[in-house]
Amino acid sequence: MKKKTTTKKSNQNQMSIGDIDGVELKMGRGGARKGAGRPKSKPDTKVMRVPVDLVDEIQKIIDNYKAELNNE
Repeated sequence: MKKKTTTKKSNQNQMSIGDIDGVELKMGRGGARKGAGRPKSKPDTKVMRVPVDLVDEIQKIIDNYKAELNNE
């Protein structure tokens, strides 16, 4: 499904306030910021589907693993 594009005349009246790392910022708008966003988790994680009857067992394994990491 294609995203609809609209042209707004209000964008033409905005002034540029600078160019940071190749990203042009305009007054009245947000923009990309270096260091913004959710920090990466350590260690790397992966989402998996687990059968419901194994959730408690898997959670115990994860809790034990985290406890060992904190004790090191």
